[in-house]
Amino acid sequence: MRLRLILVGISCLGLASCSEVYEVRAEVRDGQIVFTAEKDWFRERCVSEIEVLAEGADSTPSSPQSALQSDAENRPAFVTVWRDSGGSLEDLGDDCENRFPVRYGEPLAGKPLDRPPQLGPVGAKPLARGVVHKIRTTTHLGEHGWGSFVIHRDGTVENLD
Repeated sequence: MRLRLILVGISCLGLASCSEVYEVRAEVRDGQIVFTAEKDWFRERCVSEIEVLAEGADSTPSSPQSALQSDAENRPAFVTVWRDSGGSLEDLGDDCENRFPVRYGEPLAGKPLDRPPQLGPVGAKPLARGVVHKIRTTTHLGEHGWGSFVIHRDGTVENLD
C-alpha cells in the first residue's frame, strides 16, 4: 500500500511538470484568417511561435526539413506555408503583443527564437482552398496548440477534429 502511494505521488509530480496542450481554431474575421485558442484561459498566453503547414502543397520544399515527409503509406507531405517566432515573455517584458487571435502572416512581435536556419521564419504564402492546413503554436510557457482546417471554395473555414 505504501509503495502504491509513493508511485501515485511520483506520477502526480511528473504530470505537474508536463506542458499543456490546447486546440487552435481558424476563423475568418474582416476577410482574413485568424487563429485563436479554443479555451479562454489560453487566449491570454503569449504566442512565441506559430507554424502553418499545407497538405500536398504544389511547391517543392527548399529542404527536406521544411516538410514533413510522406510516410510508408504514401500520404501527401505537409509543406510549411508560414512560420514565425516572437521570442519569450522575458524578451517581451510584461507587454506581450502576441496574444490570440493571431492573424495569418502577421509577424510576431519580439526577437525571433534562436533556431537552426532550416527551422527559421518562412514568409506567409497564399492559403489554398480545398487543402488541409495544420496549425502548430507554442506559448511562452511551453504549452503547445494544434489544429487543422480547410478553406472551402466559398471562402468559409471548417476546423477539422
